[in-house]
Amino acid sequence: MSNASVYIVKPTLPTVLGDREYLPHVDHCWIQLVVKYYCFAHGTLSSELKLQMSSTWVFPGAICLEKLKQALSKTLHNYPHAAGRFSYDNQRRQWQIKLTNDGVPVALGRTDLFLSDDLMRQQPHPDVIDTSEFTTITPVDLFDQPLLKLKLVSWDQTGETSLSLAWNHGLGKYNPSPHYICN
Repeated sequence: MSNASVYIVKPTLPTVLGDREYLPHVDHCWIQLVVKYYCFAHGTLSSELKLQMSSTWVFPGAICLEKLKQALSKTLHNYPHAAGRFSYDNQRRQWQIKLTNDGVPVALGRTDLFLSDDLMRQQPHPDVIDTSEFTTITPVDLFDQPLLKLKLVSWDQTGETSLSLAWNHGLGKYNPSPHYICN
């Protein structure tokens, strides 16, 4: 796998949320995960904690990077929380998504692996999806990390292209949470 570049795609401004700075986070499951993460980080929880979910789509040919970046920018216009970062309000004792418009990384890559159902059913392969976790050693690092990451991979053996999305659990469970845009 060769990773030539990473592009940061920002939302088309102004976003639909205008001048709002934060969105409250109301997913109680997420709060439980954060508590578990703090315990894990402090050595009181031994099980592995996954805050990342992902999906991959495979297309029969090449995808135009410029069109993908334009479409993503327009999509982030309507869903700016995906281009934000987590924040914690100490006074309210509440997690929130800070609407920073920092953007979403789109990594480009090539692979000489053979695309197969077995490969796609296994744990995410680093050639296919960004396997770096959304959490690091300390909880504070969570605040600087993107909530959504994309990876566009050209498959040398088949001429196909895969597009993988990895998102932090805090953005939702396999479908967008209406709480983010209704509060």
